[in-house]
Amino acid sequence: MVLFLYVMLLKKILYLFLKTNLYTACCAVALCMATEYLIKRDLPFLFNSLHLFLFGSSILVYNTPNFYRLNSESRRFKFLFHYDYKYFRILFVLLGILFIIISLYDLPIEIVFLSIFLAFFAFAYFLPFLPFNAKKRLRDYGWLKILILSIVWTIATSVLPIIYLHAKINNYIFEIFGRFLLIFVLCIIYDIRDIDIDCKTNIKTLPNLIGLKRSYFLIYFSLIAFLCASILQYNRFHIIERFFSALITIIIIRLVTLFLKKYPSEIAYLLLADGVMLIYSIVVFVI
Repeated sequence: MVLFLYVMLLKKILYLFLKTNLYTACCAVALCMATEYLIKRDLPFLFNSLHLFLFGSSILVYNTPNFYRLNSESRRFKFLFHYDYKYFRILFVLLGILFIIISLYDLPIEIVFLSIFLAFFAFAYFLPFLPFNAKKRLRDYGWLKILILSIVWTIATSVLPIIYLHAKINNYIFEIFGRFLLIFVLCIIYDIRDIDIDCKTNIKTLPNLIGLKRSYFLIYFSLIAFLCASILQYNRFHIIERFFSALITIIIIRLVTLFLKKYPSEIAYLLLADGVMLIYSIVVFVI
């Protein structure tokens, strides 16, 4: 009986962590730290202003749909924005705003202005205020959504830390390109999961446009490109551990893709697909 209660408590904590998007925010910060580690060649300090800003921005953006009546058939949205944990999401939205305000005192002005640009596309993902069509959201343009989402995450987790550490962006082109490919692969994996729903709602995602077989081919092609970017980065910085981290991550993504193809539950997607970002960062620090 006691064991059962412990299991139920752990399940509640896990659901709280996932449904309030704390897990997603941790993944964003972890990827940011992985970029900082490449630049500084030392483990970055965990709680700097950029980390606080990214964490606050993530929980703000991803919990904001709680206040908006969404018309979405997405499994992820249905899972995350069910009636439970509503007040926790409100709390984390307020905490996100507070974290952003606190972090602003120490952020370079370039990051602030760039973040305004990123915020527009982040909110446009689920709120209908696109300048060329005020009645549609970014996610309604499936083929465009995957590119914008990948670019936003790439800038947030690779370009922002480069600017924060006053490094030259052109020195880390392969890091930025590799990060884009990593996020791009994860976005395809999520779009494959919703391929039937998006087809019914006439959302032209990449898998709907090119088909399921070609989508998996694009995943594996992108992983090869990610490996090539890691090789080119190794030739520039000669950090063999970084290369092996990318190689391990590619193997993990391959295994995750096969697992999700067979067991496509929402919990599995959130823990494993999003978790690839966390795993990649941990591998980078450990090796």
